[in-house]
Order: sequence, then C-alpha cells, then structure tokens
Amino acid sequence: MNKPTDDTQQQSLKKWLWVAFRQHALIPIILIESVLLMTYIATNHITTAKTNDELRSLALTESNQVADREADILSQQLQSVTEHLQSYTATIGDALQHPVSDAELQRMQQLERGNDGQLYSKYEGLGDDAAVFYSGITPEADQQLSQIAQLNRTTALMKSVTRVNPLIQQVYFNTKDSLNHIYPPFDTDTQYESTVEIPIFNFYYLADAVHNPSRQDVWTELYLDPAGSGWMLSNIAPVYLNQTLAGVAGIDITIENLITHIQETEIPWHGFATLLDPNNQFIAIPKRGQSLWDMHLQTASDRTKVTSNTLASQQFSLSSIPGSDDLLNAISSGETGTTHAVINDIPVIVSWNTVKETDWKVLIVIEESELYAAADELKSSTDLVTWSLLAGLILFYLVYFVYIRNRAAKLSRELLRPVNALKNIVTAVGNQEFHEQQKPSSIREFNEIGRQVNKISRSLDNTIKGLSTSETRLRTALQGSGDVLITVYPEHSLIHVDDNFSKIVNQTVASPMTIDEYDRFIHPSDIDEVHEKRQDALESGDPVQIDYRLTKADGSHAWVQSRGQRVLSDEFGGFALVGTLSDISARKEVEQVLRKAKQASDEANRAKSKLLSSVTHELRTPLTAILGTTEIIKLKLQHQEFDRYLGRIESSAELLQQLIDDLLTKTQLESGALEIRMRSISASAIVARSIDLIKSAHPFAEKRLNVELNHPETLIKTDPRRAVQVVNNILSNALKYTDDDKMITVRGYLTGPCYSVDIIDCGPGIPEQQQHLLFEPFERLGQENSVITGTGLGLTICKDLVERMQANIRYRTASTGGSHFTVDFPLISD
Repeated sequence: MNKPTDDTQQQSLKKWLWVAFRQHALIPIILIESVLLMTYIATNHITTAKTNDELRSLALTESNQVADREADILSQQLQSVTEHLQSYTATIGDALQHPVSDAELQRMQQLERGNDGQLYSKYEGLGDDAAVFYSGITPEADQQLSQIAQLNRTTALMKSVTRVNPLIQQVYFNTKDSLNHIYPPFDTDTQYESTVEIPIFNFYYLADAVHNPSRQDVWTELYLDPAGSGWMLSNIAPVYLNQTLAGVAGIDITIENLITHIQETEIPWHGFATLLDPNNQFIAIPKRGQSLWDMHLQTASDRTKVTSNTLASQQFSLSSIPGSDDLLNAISSGETGTTHAVINDIPVIVSWNTVKETDWKVLIVIEESELYAAADELKSSTDLVTWSLLAGLILFYLVYFVYIRNRAAKLSRELLRPVNALKNIVTAVGNQEFHEQQKPSSIREFNEIGRQVNKISRSLDNTIKGLSTSETRLRTALQGSGDVLITVYPEHSLIHVDDNFSKIVNQTVASPMTIDEYDRFIHPSDIDEVHEKRQDALESGDPVQIDYRLTKADGSHAWVQSRGQRVLSDEFGGFALVGTLSDISARKEVEQVLRKAKQASDEANRAKSKLLSSVTHELRTPLTAILGTTEIIKLKLQHQEFDRYLGRIESSAELLQQLIDDLLTKTQLESGALEIRMRSISASAIVARSIDLIKSAHPFAEKRLNVELNHPETLIKTDPRRAVQVVNNILSNALKYTDDDKMITVRGYLTGPCYSVDIIDCGPGIPEQQQHLLFEPFERLGQENSVITGTGLGLTICKDLVERMQANIRYRTASTGGSHFTVDFPLISD
C-alpha cells in the first residue's frame, strides 16, 4: 500500500496552475484588451460629446425660430378673426336700427313652434340661410319676431366670414332673451334644449356690461359648444343700441381646426407644435403629442345636448402630465424662451413664444432621442471600427490558443493520474460499491476531493437504505388501502401493477405485462379515451385522471379511477406514467341510481306536456261549438235581455279559449316543441300587423293609439309571427287597463344594436313591490277579482318568446303613472 505524501511535498492546484500560465497567458491578454478598450472609449466619448453639443445648439436655435414664426402667424390669424368680428358687429348694429318691411317678414325662414314654446327654423327647407332658435324660456308673447328679419340682413356677411377664414367654424348673434341667429345652419331644435338659457354661457356673459365694461372684443376659454361642434373657443363682442346691450356677436374656432393647423406645421427632427391658453390648458395638440405624453383629448364634435356652461376640465391641462412642473415654471418666467424638460419620462427640448392678442403660448417640442439620431448613426460607425479591432483580437487569440493547447497537453498528463483515480471511485459508487479508497496524490486538492467522495459514498449508502425502507412502507400502505400502484412505460410498451390489481379483476395477473395485454381488461368503449388521455399526459406533463371499466374474470365490470403524473424513469430510461388505480364501483352505482331518477322526472314532465296538449286540443272543439251556437242564437233571437246573457256566455268562452291557447303555447315553450323561425323584416311591418290585429278585436282602438316610428324601414332579425304576438299581447293589456278617453303611445326608435318598441299606457300601473312578479305564470298582481279578465300567462309567454328570439323585454313605470313596456329587437348584422 502506498504511503501518503508529506504535506510539505504537496502543492495546491490553484498555485500550480497559476505559476504555469501567468507569464504565457494573463499578461498579454490584459495588455491587449486594456489598449483596445481605452481606444474605443476615448474615440466614442469624444465623437458623441461633440456631436451632441452641436445638435443641441442647432435645435435650440431652430426651435426658437419656429416658435416665433408660429406665434406671429397665429397672431395674424387671430387679428383677422377679430377684424371679421368687428365688421359683423357693426353690420348687426346697423341692421337692428332700421324697421322691418313686409317683404322681409315674408322672406323669413320657415319657423315652427315646439311643445315647450320654442321657435326654430325648419332645417329641411333652410338651404344656405342662417339658422334661428328662440328658446322656450322666453314667453311666446315676448318673443320679437321682427328682430329675426332684421338679423337676416347680416346673413351675406356671415357666409363671407366663414368662407374666407378656414379657422372659423361658425358666426352667431345671441340676445339676452335667448334668441340665437347662427351660420352655417343646422337642425337647432334637435341640438338645443327647448328651454336653453343662452346668457348663462361664457360666450355671452363674458361680453356683458358686468364682465366687459370697456365693450371691447374678448376671447373666451375652452367650452363645450351647445350647438354640437365640440370643444371650442370664441371671439365675442357686445352690440349696444342707445347705450343698451342688444346682444353679443361671436365667431367660433374649434379645437379640431386649430389641431389641423398645428399638425400642418413642419418641425425639424420630427418635433411637434402645441398651443396653451393662459391657464396652461391645451387648446390644440396633435396626435403625435398626445401619444408621446400618454394622453387623450376628446376634441371631436359631441352631438349631445349641452344644457349648461361646460368649460374645459383637467384632462386639457399640461399640469396633469407627469414631470411637467419644471416646464410650467419655465414658461411662467417669460413670454419667450427655451428649456430642457423630462415629461412623462421622455427627455425633450421645448421652445415657446406668446401670442399677444390672447396671451396663448406656442410650444415647439423636440424629443432628444430624435435630435441625437445623427449621433447614434456616428456611433454605429464607431462600433464598426470597434468590431474590426475585435476581429483582429480574435485572430490573435486563435494563434495564441494553439500555443496554449500545446502547454495544456503537457499539464493534462500531470493531472491525468489523480483524475483517473477519482473516476474509478465515482464508477464504484455508481455500482453501489461504497468501499473504494482514493490513492494519495502530490496535489492537495485531489486528496481533499477523494476524502469528500468517500464521505458522499457513505452518505449515499445510508440514503439508499432509507429509500428502500420508505418504498416498503408505501407499498404496504397501498396494499392495505386496496389501491393499485401502476406504472406505464410507453417507450417499452410495458405496464407494471402490484398485487391489488388481481383483487380488482378477481384473477391472478402477471406483472409487468404489455400494454396490449392490459388493454384486454379495459372495456372496449373506454379504450380510446384511456389512450388519448394517457398520451396527453405524456406530452404535456400535466396530472391525469381517467374513469374507466375493467373486465373481471366472471365477465362483469369494475369501475376504477386512475390518477397519474409523468416522471423520468430510472429503470428503463425515458418518461413513464406513475399513479394509482382506485375501485369506484360503489360510487358509480349511486350515480346510476341518480341518473335513472332524473330520467324518470324528465319522463313525467313530458307526460304532463302531452296531457296538457291533448286536453287543450279536446277542449277546443266544444268551445268552438259554444261560440258558434251563441252567435247563431244572437242572430235568431233579437232580444236585449238575451243579448246580455249571451254576451256573458260568449266572453266566458273567449276567456276560456284564450286560457287554452296560452296553456298550449306555454306547454310548447317548456317542452321545446315551439319552433322559432328567424328572418329579417322591417320594424314597421311588425308594429303595423300588431295594430291591425288590435283594431279587428277592438273597433275603436285606432282612435286611442298614438304611433311614432323613427327609421321605420330598419331591418330587424326575428320571428315575425311571434314578434307580432308579443307586441299584440302588450297592446291588448294596455287597452284593457286604460280608460276609453285616454291615449296609448306606441313608439319605435334605434338604440345601439337594437330597434326598440315602447308601449306606454295611462292605466293604474304596477306597484314597485309587485314588479318582480310581473313575468311569473298565473300571476294577476291583485286583479284576480276585478272585472278585467285575463289568464296570467300572457306576459310570461311574452318573456319566453323574446328570449327565444334573442330579444329583450323591459318594464318601468311611465311618467303618466301607467305602464311602460319596451321590447328590444336585434338589428340585422352586416
């Protein structure tokens, strides 16, 4: 046996290799890489710094020039708007001082009177004349019609103003009693509230005597236009007659027009221009600016009615953008200037100038990333030089590593002996031979590794013994529970099961067995599912659970539940599925009993439906005979007393017949036998057919119906017969519960993806505490003992039908106190 080497003769591996490679590898590598790295850093730094300084200086100069130019252009355009306003104001003053002739009154716009007293020009026949709207807030007797004819004298100038200047959206004149004379024309009655109060809006009161004692033209801040043109600002001026304020003239500029002007401004380095008011709120900002600063300004026209003065909210404020504080401080310091800022985490250069007429500020914004694009291109050229240097360095390394390889060959011979000794020990440990010892080496680290390997081998010996004990315990636990431990080796087509499998199939089974042999135990109907889920588990690695049947020795079947997981196989290599089989036959028997009970319940429901169908069919024949005989008797016996009795028989028979029809329809709906045939049809056709049916049943119904249909030719998708049945049913209820002297409204209109039909009556309505019972079958909501007949099934059937037709029915209490039903029919999709 070899003697161990003395510690003084051993040398650490680290020191031994360091002495060998220090002079031949480390010093040349450090020298060459240091020189190249310093050359690259110096070149790139000097080039980039000088380029960026030049670009920044050029950007500051050009952005200042653009800001000055745009401020001058905008100032000139605003002066032009003010000049137009002054001409228009003077023309109005002259027009209002001269009386109106009869010819001028006859040439006035076609005016109509609204329900709330408002007076408005009829849009269809207006042509190119100015539009007129006289608010209903002014009593009809106080409305000055001659003033409209006087204002019409200014229409030619209004047309000229809107056509000459593309920034101008509209020209108008408003009076204290809420008369509005405006061009270009639009449908004023649709857009304005009937009782709109014009003096409460900023485009009026900012020019009155309180806010504008100097009587000069003023610019408003941003506001939402009640005429539906969206966010805008106005240049307004008062018009005085004999020291009395006759009204306020105004010219509107929309944000959309300003944005169009701003977007057409060419800014170098892909910059953009924006416009701020004195409160630092955006008047105009192009889409590029909105995208860069992660904001969205809703500037498009809003056609909803505006009933009060709505000014620009904080969504238009520069202060709402993160990082804008420094920029706001810089802007407030002077009328013009340039600064650097980081807004919304984006470095930018901003130049500004002030429009003197309105104190607006024109901002020119340039991203620094765009500014330094040229520098980046120069940097790419520098990188090309660097890669060339690296290529030369790699060539050097190739030659140098050939030399190192020769040196390594010599060193490897010195290291090979202790390494081979360690390999032999590791091989022995792999074969579970834990008694191989490391032979001493002249290198200290190898001796230490040998000692650690011996320590690990002893630990592995103890671990394997512990795993063997744990495996024995696991198998014992599974054996006692009755579950089967099963392992599937798909690459070798083998399946291993323990002894509990034989107990489940009541026969002795050899293990392992092939997959084909195992498949003979599986019920033929379950084999495909087992194979499919087994393959999915092997491919995905997800846990799998399968319920299937195993064939016993006597030909009966046992239900089992298999749970498993994909693992790496140590025994055969590759993947295997390891899991358990549990006998669940008892649970399956319980499920079968429950399934049969449900089938019996379903069969009872079908029998009930069949019985109701048969009974209703058999009842129709005698009812038809009763109604026919009653009609004959009424014709034969012309007697008032008999007519009263026969009328009772006839109404009772008709009620019974209605009950039979409703029962039959309800039964068909519950059984699914009622066929729905969907097709396209105009909304007006459904309403017209329903009204025809109502008129045939109620001769005086037509005089009590008020029908209002918007877009009557709109196509809807429905079953025409059933849609008419729904509308007719609701109309019948409305007639029954509404007094003869009161009207019933039928209204149709578009609502998003639907066409809605409203039926509004003036009856007693339905109490809120009973509305949840409205669509319940046989529910009369307290009307069971009233003189009004009914089955309590009509609305239930309506609810079922609209759901089958993919429609919707809603109820709410009408403003009249009666009932308000709405049926929403889906439109035909494109």
